[in-house]
This record gives sequence, structure tokens and C-alpha cells, in this order.
Amino acid sequence: AMEEAVFERRSVRNFLDKPVPDALIRRVLEAGRFAPSAGNCQPWKFIVVTDKKHLAEMSLAIRGVLKAIWNMYNDDQAVKNLVPMYEADPTPGLYDPRAIQVAVGCAGLGILPIFLNAPAVILMACDDRAIGGPQLAAGICRQNMNLVANSLGIKSCWVGLSVVIERVPPSRRNWGSKTLGKSLAPWLWAIPNLSRKALSPGSSVPSPGFARGPMDLKLRNSLFLCVLYRIRLKTLAFRQRL
Repeated sequence: AMEEAVFERRSVRNFLDKPVPDALIRRVLEAGRFAPSAGNCQPWKFIVVTDKKHLAEMSLAIRGVLKAIWNMYNDDQAVKNLVPMYEADPTPGLYDPRAIQVAVGCAGLGILPIFLNAPAVILMACDDRAIGGPQLAAGICRQNMNLVANSLGIKSCWVGLSVVIERVPPSRRNWGSKTLGKSLAPWLWAIPNLSRKALSPGSSVPSPGFARGPMDLKLRNSLFLCVLYRIRLKTLAFRQRL
């Protein structure tokens, strides 16, 4: 049963327009609480958001931050200012123009829904002051929740773009959330609007890359070609400045 839950898990972006029962949400949260952590310190906190008004407010606030990032990357002077930032923190992928020009741009411009119209969103925060690698413990906790949710028929999708919710000024956080430590990307929970056949024995692992989702439908137009062109220009310019 556990092997089946692992191999059949998928990131789902197509949901039914119906709420996730509270009992199932609580069950999933309890599965996370049972995850191992150093000294059983449980360095995580969760905020469950199911109110559509709050989800809309969060989406709007996140979209504003993403649009600002996208606009900055399309400004030549702002790109120059990224060089010392990159030198100070050369994290692979942090300044990747493919992510900023495509994913961040589509979300910031409203082409891609932030929460993909999911009826439930769980925000996770990790207390960096905890002992024994709290970020690792938080990842184990999340996977516990993910697998149990999958076994209960609830599907999820980890939304990395939404981590910029940390940059939303407290005065604009009308959803009443206070996180502890460093926020991790929210993820979506919902009853899926699809049926997927189980993997047959010996099936290959899905190839890495961008999953096929709502983004594809919007990128097959002239905007996509423009974005690819700007990616090439920005990448060349960025390398020259380094």
C-alpha cells in the first residue's frame, strides 16, 4: 500500500469545485505531526486557508509581488543591479531567466492562476531556530502529509512561486496569518477532477521538467516567442556582466 502511494503520487493542477472535508484536512495535518524531527521539536507551523475571499486576497497580493519581480527583470538597469546580488548569493536557479520570464511572468500578469483555483491551501512555516536541521524535518513532514493525502483521494501541488508571500507587507495581509521562522512555499489540496491509471510494474519514472498544466495553454502564442527571445538576450547580457 505504501509503495502504491509513493509511485502513484502526482502533482495535480485540475480540481473539482468542491471543498475538502475538514476531517480529511485534520487527518493530513496529523500525519505531518507524526513526522520525525530532532528531539521531537516539530519545527513547523501550518495555516489552512479555505475561505475563497482570503484565497483571492492572497492571490492578488502574491501576483503584485511577482509582477514587480518580472518588471524589474525587464529593466536593463535593474538587471545590472542583480549582479552584486548574485555574487553575494549565487544560488543556482535563483536568477534563472527561464523561471523569471516564463513562470513568474505568467503568474504576475495573471495568465496563470496563483493557486490554480484550488479550494484549500496550506501554508507551512519552519522555525529556523530549531535544532537538527529544521528545513529537512519540515520536508519530511510535508511528504508524510502528501502521501497520506494521496491515499485518502486528496491530491496536492507544491506552488514554489507563492513563497514570495513573505514579501507582502504585514499591513496587506488581510488573511490574518502569522508565520514562525521562514515560510516555505504553500501547496494546494483538493479533490482531483481527473482519473489516472496506476503505473504498471516496471514503468519508468516520469521525466523531469515542467509538468503539463494550465501554463501550456497560454504559452502557445506569440507571447511565448517573445519571452524566449528576451530570455536569450537577457541570458547573454547577464553572462557578460558577470
